[in-house]
Amino acid sequence: MGINNTNNFFHSLLKRRGRKRYLSSMYIGDDIIYDPERISDHVVFYYQHLFSNPRNSSLDLSIVREHIPSLVTSDENALILRVPSYNEMREMIFDMDPLSAPRS
Repeated sequence: MGINNTNNFFHSLLKRRGRKRYLSSMYIGDDIIYDPERISDHVVFYYQHLFSNPRNSSLDLSIVREHIPSLVTSDENALILRVPSYNEMREMIFDMDPLSAPRS
């Protein structure tokens, strides 16, 4: 019975938190929008198109490229992205300890 009460407590706590964080209005351009459907459509559209086409994006990432050093060379990147061969995969799998479990 105690576990059920604990579950009910946390469930009601999360429901109350969710109600507090409700987005009731949003500026879209110069207008304040109160319609949840229009707010939802706008947010979905914004995030779908944020990084979808870098050429048309107003987001300029050049400053990031300038100040974050490249720690991987082009050759290293190609090696990392390369799909391992059948023999490499087989060797890796058979080298694993059969009595150990993978970490999650």
